Amino acid sequence: MTDPLQPDVFPLDWDDLRLVLAIAEGRTLSAAARHLGVNQTTVSRRLQAAEATLSRALFHRFEGEMIPTETGELLLSQARRIEDGLIGVAHALRQGETVTGTVRLTAVESVLTCLVVPAIPDLYQRYPGLMLDLLGSQSNANLNRREADIALRLAMPQDPGVMVRRVGAVPMAVYAAVGRDPVGLPWLGYDDSLQDVVEARWLADRLEAEGSRPALRASSAALLLAAAQAGLGRAVLPCILADRGAGLVRLEDVVVTRPLWMAVQSDVLRSRRVRVVADWLSEILKPLL
Repeated sequence: MTDPLQPDVFPLDWDDLRLVLAIAEGRTLSAAARHLGVNQTTVSRRLQAAEATLSRALFHRFEGEMIPTETGELLLSQARRIEDGLIGVAHALRQGETVTGTVRLTAVESVLTCLVVPAIPDLYQRYPGLMLDLLGSQSNANLNRREADIALRLAMPQDPGVMVRRVGAVPMAVYAAVGRDPVGLPWLGYDDSLQDVVEARWLADRLEAEGSRPALRASSAALLLAAAQAGLGRAVLPCILADRGAGLVRLEDVVVTRPLWMAVQSDVLRSRRVRVVADWLSEILKPLL
């Protein structure tokens, strides 16, 4: 069977057909150049080469516009069919039925609750065969032991063999219950397990400067949020969490910002479903960069 893509059968390639499409749709060489990301001289030269190859004109120049000739129209009809076919193939490759299985994602609960969970319906609509296991924990799951496939962390991962990408930033500010007089309002702090995180260090310096001590300590931002809502004091909280918390007001603007990292064990990235989820996370977290 004759191969229609052989030069002795059809001397133009897909780049030539894309050029014809761009000129026909843009109506001018300059518009085609902008669409293709090249300069107008390149478009003109490539059109001349295609016409010379076919020994036929593909466009008439009329009042500043490019009007397809009969040969040009013939090429356009075929080019549009090819383009539609390629778009269909690309769409089929992206369809959810090609991505199935479970992906385990670990992060602190505030990140999962405020950033990840609200976006999951769109992910499931795209890939109905996919399922997420969400592991909310203050402790870091070990990716090398396959305790999770993907981790979102507020400290840069140091695990060997792990691919790391910064995907956002989480600002933190001081909050208290609405209506509470901030003068003399005690601080709410993090317990010993979190004394090395940047917001805990900021608060430690503040407490030292004020010569005071926290009225309560907790092991998570969610617990501090609840304590602040109950009117027990003021706390340094992630804005993504506290700005949505009912009955809270900012007493001070952003005091610290923590980068948000995504970590994936390099071998796991060979799995299509993991790559899909990793790309989706980068997409939904992009506004935080």
